[in-house]
Amino acid sequence: FGVAIGGLCTLSVLVMILPLTGVTDFGRFTPYFAVFHSFILAFAFASTLIYRRVLDLRASLRMQFEFQKSLQDNEVIKIDRDEKERFLAMLVHELRTPLSVIRLVLDSLKADPLSEPAQRRVGHASQAVLDINQVIERTVLADQVERGEATLQHMACDVEQLARMAILEHGRPQRVELNVTEALPVVQSDPLLIKTVLSNLLDNALKYSPAQTPINMDLSAVKRDLRLGVLVTVRNQPSLAGKPDPQRVFEKYYRSKGARRSSGSGLGLYLVSGLAQSLGGEIRYRTDLDPQDVVFELWLPV
Repeated sequence: FGVAIGGLCTLSVLVMILPLTGVTDFGRFTPYFAVFHSFILAFAFASTLIYRRVLDLRASLRMQFEFQKSLQDNEVIKIDRDEKERFLAMLVHELRTPLSVIRLVLDSLKADPLSEPAQRRVGHASQAVLDINQVIERTVLADQVERGEATLQHMACDVEQLARMAILEHGRPQRVELNVTEALPVVQSDPLLIKTVLSNLLDNALKYSPAQTPINMDLSAVKRDLRLGVLVTVRNQPSLAGKPDPQRVFEKYYRSKGARRSSGSGLGLYLVSGLAQSLGGEIRYRTDLDPQDVVFELWLPV
């Protein structure tokens, strides 16, 4: 369109200029070429305005269509999310009750005199129940983090005490070596969420390291960007599952191929990342500190 209008204007200019330059003479029609030129310019100007208006209308209609489609998509997403939330709430409710009954039965069996093989079977069953309950709790917490509904408390937190509590809550506290190199500052944060992060880091280290190998947890006071905080370093030897992918280690549901042989939901480190951010802290998977070990660093600001 622009080329055609430009060509027409150029042609009218040439027709008007040729008689003036003496190249040709159109006789008595010469005076009319000025009028013809003015008419062509007016036509070109009006055509350009109309064309621009058509383009603007098309753009406006396209934007309205995209806006309406976006509203519809958002409504569909909201309906889908609400359905998933209702399903998750129903599923969690329906699973917790039978799990509680199974746990009570297993606890009663532990109190009875059993043969060593029977005790081992009861122990395996109890661990399986704990694993299922952990998956449920992580799923619920991950949903709260995604929706921004993870409630935060702000109070004085002793990170060393929270670390010791997280270690004792695991079934193999003897494998964890806690090292506190100096007096730690008090962190103003949410103690429950901090303990949840520490527990998930420990669970990941215990699950994906060779049996009987030590897990090192080091606590120290470290400044980042001139702000004091507590640095928690969790270090373990890699198991046959190998090391996680640094680019995907904090992705939701990510599990390396070797890790799929053991139970897990792929939510532990995803939760660690989301909760660390909610707490104003930072989580890193360090591949530059020790090429032999798997190392995670959690920094919590004071």
